Amino acid sequence: MKLIVGNWKMNGNLSLLQQCLEEWQRLPCANQVIVCLPAVFLDKARSFICQQNFSIGGQDCHSHLQGAFTG
Repeated sequence: MKLIVGNWKMNGNLSLLQQCLEEWQRLPCANQVIVCLPAVFLDKARSFICQQNFSIGGQDCHSHLQGAFTG
């Protein structure tokens, strides 16, 4: 099994995140998937996870509204 980690950065919004997570979890996947999100999305994103092989991780936020400013 592989570990796949993606960094959401400060792109998109909560609606897009929900749509992506729902679509990704419909695909067959034997790997562990972690999506690292801005801190402001963490609590709500937990409700979008329904597969045991999907998890969320945290990242910091930035004063910019969107873009690749987090880590």
